[in-house]
Amino acid sequence: MADVGAPLDQVAARPTHILVVDDEVFNRDLMVRTFARSGEVVAAADGAAALAVLERWPVDILVTDLALGRLSGVELAHTVRARWPAVRIVVVTGFDHDLLLLQARAAGVVDDVIGKPWHPAQLRERVLALLAARLVTPAAGDLSP
Repeated sequence: MADVGAPLDQVAARPTHILVVDDEVFNRDLMVRTFARSGEVVAAADGAAALAVLERWPVDILVTDLALGRLSGVELAHTVRARWPAVRIVVVTGFDHDLLLLQARAAGVVDDVIGKPWHPAQLRERVLALLAARLVTPAAGDLSP
């Protein structure tokens, strides 16, 4: 089991860049606080804002809610996987049996799904595990060590 108290930067050669996306302010702020000591964190309120962040900022891990409004978390995940294949994607949802989400996970578009309610230590541990796995087995197109 990973040390959930350790900064994610201890696993990577550079600061970890985490993008959290949730249309609910409380959940988004909680995710930002969860990763505050883990690297550099940027938050977005919807999928369009998340894509704008990805255009100008290197992201290692995307943590997104499923229900975001016009652009769902699954649609965001598909776009991110196609354009930035090295980004690891975690979907946080209360609808973990959503058919599109299950299909996206089966197709390798989504790396992990965490059901609500979630605990900050659980979320940090799962993201740490994804980052560690990325450093061992990089995604296609990922040239980082």
